[in-house]
Amino acid sequence: MFVTLFHLMLYVLFAYQDYLGHIFWDQDIWMFPPIALLYPDLGRLIVETRTRTLAAAKILARESGFDGARYPWESAFTGT
Repeated sequence: MFVTLFHLMLYVLFAYQDYLGHIFWDQDIWMFPPIALLYPDLGRLIVETRTRTLAAAKILARESGFDGARYPWESAFTGT
């Protein structure tokens, strides 16, 4: 769990320097559960990021012929 928390903290501290604000799928799958439990405010940020970019993800799904929302492997602040 330390590794997961360590990587999340690196993301939070250096996202705009190293990743230019990009997020990756593993944030939702592996990092979110312990963060939501231990640091609810940070967990809320993860959820808010996905809800803020939901409109773009729905457009991407529709353009690909799918229902719902389609988030890419890596996502920018725009949701695509």
